[in-house]
Amino acid sequence: MLLNYKYIVIKLNLGILLCFSIVFNLNAQQFNNWYFPTNNGITFNTGVPTFLSGGQLNLWSSCASISDKNGDLLFYSDGEKIYNRNNVLMPNGSGLLGGFSQTNTALIIPFLSDSSKYYVFTARGTLAYFPGNQATLPYSYSVVDMRQNGGLGDVVSKNNLIRFFSTEKMTAIPHGNGNDIWWICRDWTNNFYSYKITCLGFNNSPVISTVGTNINNSYFNISGGDIKASPDGKYISACYRTYFEIYEFNKFTGKLSNPIKISTSQESYGVEFSPNSKLLYISQFENFTIPTPEQHIVQYSLSVYDSTTIMNSFLKITEIERPDGLGTIAGLQLGPDNKIYSINGFTIDRIENPNVLGFGCNFIDSILIMPNVNRRRLPYSPPFLFASPNVQIPTYRVAPDCRTVSLTGKTYIKGNNLTFKWKFGDGDSTVQIVPSGGDTTYTTVTHFYPPGIDTFNVQLFVTSDTVCGLGSAGKKVIVKPPPPTAKFGTAISCNNLTVNFTDSSLLNFNPSITHQWQFFNKNNLLLGSSILQNPVFTFPTLDTFTVRLIARSFLSCVQAD
Repeated sequence: MLLNYKYIVIKLNLGILLCFSIVFNLNAQQFNNWYFPTNNGITFNTGVPTFLSGGQLNLWSSCASISDKNGDLLFYSDGEKIYNRNNVLMPNGSGLLGGFSQTNTALIIPFLSDSSKYYVFTARGTLAYFPGNQATLPYSYSVVDMRQNGGLGDVVSKNNLIRFFSTEKMTAIPHGNGNDIWWICRDWTNNFYSYKITCLGFNNSPVISTVGTNINNSYFNISGGDIKASPDGKYISACYRTYFEIYEFNKFTGKLSNPIKISTSQESYGVEFSPNSKLLYISQFENFTIPTPEQHIVQYSLSVYDSTTIMNSFLKITEIERPDGLGTIAGLQLGPDNKIYSINGFTIDRIENPNVLGFGCNFIDSILIMPNVNRRRLPYSPPFLFASPNVQIPTYRVAPDCRTVSLTGKTYIKGNNLTFKWKFGDGDSTVQIVPSGGDTTYTTVTHFYPPGIDTFNVQLFVTSDTVCGLGSAGKKVIVKPPPPTAKFGTAISCNNLTVNFTDSSLLNFNPSITHQWQFFNKNNLLLGSSILQNPVFTFPTLDTFTVRLIARSFLSCVQAD
């Protein structure tokens, strides 16, 4: 299309230093190191998955690993043994009640009251080779204390029995109260058990949900297939070889409900949710017997929780032939970078954009070649368990004097009354007792900062009178923010002198700004002006013009751009 105008010159005063801060949730880095069920793994500490060597795991399927908040490895386990960061067996670290060939045999969850201790949950599960032993197959947990053994960790409590009839299916979801965690497992019928972990420890009285297909002691449907929870905690999905099921989960009561069963013509094994919890991915195996077996990953949409709608959203996003005939099935795992990884024989594959419906999710084959892997399962590492803070400082406002700041605190912690303790970063602090607002409680506090320093690190700590535990959050506060950055775009129609201008200026921590638009002809004569944020201006003729936007903060200490 030929346009009957030349161009519009947009002049802005540049050279303004744009200052901003990005707050990373360091808890997600607790899953930065993955040791596989072989003698190596990958690390995310380099920004991209990188090969790790020296691991001591040598089994077929499941494992788990945990790092500290800086992303440095602490320990890892295959459900039977626990190894420290030096790849050395921990004291008392052998003889755990997991299984050497389980889909889901180990899950690590930090203590809520002691940052040095960790639960290692194990499931003995069942093998097709040993039918009839259901009653002797336990779920249990052990405790690792990282203060022991010179900071390398020691297993201080081992094989605490939770229940029998283990099905090698366990997962975890943050509690709706913002403090606790649900640990969930199932038995050989159709009972799910939700156990609460609080700062007081593991509560051995479960919430029982009788839901979904009754397995009726069928070891075939139990001995393979993964289970995962969605990052938002609303869903659980599990694979049972010839079908998979989805369940709704209540984060407050621990109840599972409204099961949806989807039968598959292939063997379903791996399962994972997209980071936004709107898509479900299942890995399946086409045929164990043909010379070149195929495995593939399929995608389902959960935008409408209805069995017909979900089944109709089926899309096979990849198809991988296995000329080696090894017959392994890809396990799926959400990474700390919000991409989904799969293990496929000797390679690591990746779904680049797992939140995107359809082929735009972008499956990439063989992003990393792993020597001597040939295993099914990636470490069970649910970063969302600790990536949703129960306390936030979502906003703050700076008064025109550039020294008085109003801060907003927000928490999901429940209680009759909540205690908000503020530390303002200048040595001063204050405590507020705030009645509960229900699911979410807000409060506002005002603080005056003395002249001299313009940037402060504010901390907020919240406790409840009915729920044990402590939530915290931090915020960088700039009392003298840099000037706003003036930016705008245009929408121009062919042969039309009327132009729509769209403001896209950056506040740069300023509470608000005003807009002053000026429209000049090519001789620099002012044609008109506007104080609207998104004005519409009609030019007198087709020609070249200069448009200027001045974005001005109302703070007296801040200049304009």
